[in-house]
Amino acid sequence: MVRLQLAGTRMVMRAVHTSNTIRLPRPRPAFHRVICSLFGTAEGAPVVGLQHNMPRRPVVTAFIRRDDHKFLVVRRSDKVRTYPLTYGAISGGVEGNESLLDRARAKILQETSLTPKQLQLVCFGRPLLVDDKQGRFVVHPFLFHLMNPAATITLNWENDKYKWVIASAIAQLQHVPLLPETLDCLLLPSYMQQHVDYLKADRNHGAAQLAAYVLQACKRAAMHEQQNASVIAGGAPDSSVASSSGGPHPVVQRPAQQQQVAPAAGVQPEFVKCLEAYSNFCFQMAAARPSMAAVANMCADVMLQLRQELAARTRAFEPTAGLVRSALLDVVNKLEPQLQKQQAATIHNAAHLLPAGACVLTTSLSSTVAAALIEAHKQATEPPAAPAGRTDEHQGGNQVAPAAAVATRSQKPEVAAQGAAGSVDDTRLWPSSSGVGKDQSCDNSWIARFHEKCKERASSTAGGSNSNRRSSSSSSSSGISVVVCEARPLCEGVIMAQRLAAAGLNATLITDAQAGVFASDVNLVMLGADAVTPHGPVNKVGSKLLALAGKAAGVPVVVVTDQLKVSPGHIAAMALPNTMLEEGHEEKDVNEVTQVWPFELASNVARAADDVGDPHSSSTRGSLRVRNVYFEAVPLHLVTAVVTDGGMLSEQQVKQVIQDRAVGYHTAFGLPVYGND
Repeated sequence: MVRLQLAGTRMVMRAVHTSNTIRLPRPRPAFHRVICSLFGTAEGAPVVGLQHNMPRRPVVTAFIRRDDHKFLVVRRSDKVRTYPLTYGAISGGVEGNESLLDRARAKILQETSLTPKQLQLVCFGRPLLVDDKQGRFVVHPFLFHLMNPAATITLNWENDKYKWVIASAIAQLQHVPLLPETLDCLLLPSYMQQHVDYLKADRNHGAAQLAAYVLQACKRAAMHEQQNASVIAGGAPDSSVASSSGGPHPVVQRPAQQQQVAPAAGVQPEFVKCLEAYSNFCFQMAAARPSMAAVANMCADVMLQLRQELAARTRAFEPTAGLVRSALLDVVNKLEPQLQKQQAATIHNAAHLLPAGACVLTTSLSSTVAAALIEAHKQATEPPAAPAGRTDEHQGGNQVAPAAAVATRSQKPEVAAQGAAGSVDDTRLWPSSSGVGKDQSCDNSWIARFHEKCKERASSTAGGSNSNRRSSSSSSSSGISVVVCEARPLCEGVIMAQRLAAAGLNATLITDAQAGVFASDVNLVMLGADAVTPHGPVNKVGSKLLALAGKAAGVPVVVVTDQLKVSPGHIAAMALPNTMLEEGHEEKDVNEVTQVWPFELASNVARAADDVGDPHSSSTRGSLRVRNVYFEAVPLHLVTAVVTDGGMLSEQQVKQVIQDRAVGYHTAFGLPVYGND
C-alpha cells in the first residue's frame, strides 16, 4: 500500500509504515502546477522525477509593450545554448546578488539597444518555476512600457529576428517554455486590473478599509466570471473580457491546441487557468500598496484558504473553473466576518485603554484610531449600563476605571475570553524593554501613571482650573480630547479632526511642525499603522516625529493595529531578492506638495529643478529637488506598546507573527526558495 504525499513543488509516493521512497515518473507540468498551487511548499520531502540536486537558477524575463498594445518577442539564435530558434521575451540568467530589475534593464540594453530612459517599469509578476531537461529555473517576469514608439531595435548575436505581436498571438509561436503563462502573470483581465489600479491610486482609505476592499474585489471578479461562464465554457473566448493592454485577454483567448503544456488526465484546462489567474490577481493586489501590509496579508489569506478549500473539494468534485469560483466566494464569505471581528476587537481593546479625561496626540487619518477614540469618548461620557441583578449603588457612577480593570468595562465576550492570553489589562504583554517604560526604570507602572494623569486632568478641568494647556481649552471633564496633526501634503488629518468633532470629541487641529509644542500637553501619543515590520510600525510620514516628541516629553506612545497588519515586509522583497523598486517607499507625485504653494514660488522651484537636471544649463547653483515620501517606520524602541485584536503584543510575539506571515507569503503565491528548494 502506498500513499501519495502532496507538498507544494514536491510530490512523492511513500510506502505506509516504511521509510522507503518510491520515485515516480515526472508529473505532467500543468497538473504539477495545480499541486504547487494547492499545497504550497514543505521542507524535507524529496522531489520526484527532477534533477533536484541542481540549484534553481533565477532568470529575468522582460516584456516590452508599445502604445498599440503589441509586445516585443525575439527569436533566439542558433548560437545560444538554451532553447535556440524559439521565440521569447528578453531574458537572461542572474548571477550572485545582482538586482533582478537591474539585470532585466541590462539585458534589454544588450539585446535590443533600448536604454533605461526609453523604458518605464509597469509592474513585476509572480515568479514561475520551470523544470525541464535544460535545467531548473525561477522565472521573474517584468513588464516595461516603451516610451518612444519610434525607437530603433538593434539585436545582438543572441537573437536573429524580432517582431511585435498582440498578447494572444504569442501562444501560436514556437516559444520557450511557459512564455504565455509568464505574460499572464503580468496582464490581468480588465475586471481584475481595475481593482489593482484602484488600490494603487487610493488616497482616502486606511489599510483596514483596503483589506476589506480586497475581499470585495475577489468576490466581484468571481461573480463576473460566473455570469460569463456560459460564454467561456468549452474553451470559447469571452468577448466581454479584455486585458489591461486593451486587447483580448490572453488566458481566455488562447486556443487549447496551441498550449505548450497539456494538463494531466482528470484536470481540466479551465481549472488550471482559473486558479492561476486568481493567484496572479491576488499577487498584483498584494504588490499594489507596498506599505500597507493588511492588503498583502489579506491577499495571502484568500489564496491560502482557497487552496485549502480546493484540496478538500477536489476529492469529491471534478476540478473545474466553476469549482474554483464557488470555492473563492465561500472563502470570501468566511473571511469578511472574521475581518470585521478582528477590527472590532482592536477598536475595543484600544478604546478601553483610554480613561475619561485623556488627551491624545495623533496624526493623519486612521479609521481604527478614529473608531477607538470615538468609542472611548462614548464610554467616558455615557453612564454605564447596570448589570442584571445589580442596583445603581453598585455602579460607582462615572468613576474612572482603575488601570487593572480598564479592559473589563463593557467588554465583549470574545475579547474578555482572551484573559491572560492577551487582553489589554494583562501587563505581562507590555514590552517592558522598550520606550517610556525602560527610560523610567519601571516595567509597567506607566499604565497607572497614565490613568492617574488623565484623572487629574479631568478633575482640574471640572473644577474650573486656570490651566494654560494649549490642547485642553475646550476639553470636557469626562470626555476624550484629541490633538490632530494635519498630515501634509494631502492633509488627511483634517478629515480625521472633522470626523472626531462630529462624534462629540473636542479636537484641536495643528500643523505637523507644532507636534513638539503640544506633545507635553497630552497624556498619550496614539498612532495607527499600515504595517508592523521588523523595522517597526509603518505609518504616514510624521509618525516618527510624534513618537520622538512623545518620548522626549515622557508621554507613552501606543500603536493601534490589527494583527493582519503584522508583516515581514514588502512582498517584492521576497519575490525579487536583492532588488529595490522605486515604489518601495511609496514616494508620490511632488505636485501634491507644491500645489498649495503660491504660483510664483512653485514656478520658481520647478524652474530651478529643471536647470539642475539640464546638462546644457550654465547655472552654478546647487541641486534642488522636491520629495514626497509617504510612509516611514517608527523604531520599536520608541513604541511603548502595540495594541491589537489579540491584546498587547510583546516584541517577541511580533517577531513570531512576522515569521508565520513570511511562510504564508511563500505558500500562498508559490514564491521560490533559491537553491535546492
